[in-house]
Amino acid sequence: MIEIIATSLKDIQEAVKGGADRVELVTALREGGYTPSIQLTEEAIKISPVPVHVMLRLPKQSFQYSTEEKKRLRKEAHLLQAIGVKYVVLGLLDGEGLADVEGLEYILEGTDLTATFHRAFDESSSLLRSLERINNCQKITHLLTSGGPGKVTDNLIQLKQVLTLSRQRVILGSGVNTETLDELMDSLGSFSFDLHVGTGVRSGDVDGDVEAEQVAEFTKKVQRYRKSQ
Repeated sequence: MIEIIATSLKDIQEAVKGGADRVELVTALREGGYTPSIQLTEEAIKISPVPVHVMLRLPKQSFQYSTEEKKRLRKEAHLLQAIGVKYVVLGLLDGEGLADVEGLEYILEGTDLTATFHRAFDESSSLLRSLERINNCQKITHLLTSGGPGKVTDNLIQLKQVLTLSRQRVILGSGVNTETLDELMDSLGSFSFDLHVGTGVRSGDVDGDVEAEQVAEFTKKVQRYRKSQ
């Protein structure tokens, strides 16, 4: 599965035209992605023929949230479900720097939403201890990771561990593009995983628009790899 980050309706249209299997809807991509507006989210769900996974994150750099911030995210989660969202992208760390699964469950309590635990995971004080917690959370269906700080190609050894141990579907993101795909597939091609692409289909410009031609080029290259395995 190939997931493309979208910040607009045009991005979604271009991603789908290029062959994306799903989109992750965010705002403020340069900052790592925050919760998009309700209006944009509603329109995105209406026009998208592929699943839309919506970022659920407050506009702050830290992934540690206070009680009041968790309450705010809980309200946002219920609002997102009310407008038809089914999938959210969410990540929290506790005071030890480990995956705050209890906080995530509190935020999603009373909803049918399922979550992708995002790259807050890569800032964990211990990836394996965080992964153990994530593995035991039924609300989490996917794990978005680069295997640690930096790009996926910086963390290939750690990614092999994560791919071996994760009970969730792993999505590899950060630095994934047509050029790095060769190294990625040569090292990890024996594993099953999804791919998450942002600037790699925006001509390398985080503020640029998704381009269908680049999505199609990336998609076709992935398909060639999959067929050769």
